[in-house]
Amino acid sequence: MHHTRSATELTSVQIEPVGPGANVWLRQNIQTVEIDLCDGLSQTMWEADEVSGTLSWIPTVAEVEEDFDEMWEAFEQAGKTDRELVMEAMAAAERAQAQADFTAILTDTEVM
Repeated sequence: MHHTRSATELTSVQIEPVGPGANVWLRQNIQTVEIDLCDGLSQTMWEADEVSGTLSWIPTVAEVEEDFDEMWEAFEQAGKTDRELVMEAMAAAERAQAQADFTAILTDTEVM
């Protein structure tokens, strides 16, 4: 996920057909901001949190909106580096071990 800014209005779903598939942009927290330019002028800009990905088919906006959260998660995961994925896996393993240790204390059993 990254933060994006545009001089044109942003929508929560943008689909750009490419061959038999599509590039898809998903956006959350869309808001307008006023940017001060020189000479006392300002311009309205749109900002949002954004992820993007490529699909092998061309979905409708309604289809993407229906699966928005799942697509957001998939695009976000696909955009992570190997290091980020390893760090997440290590953190999950540490949480699982801590849970096992806590359960062992509560049940007075040994954890392997």
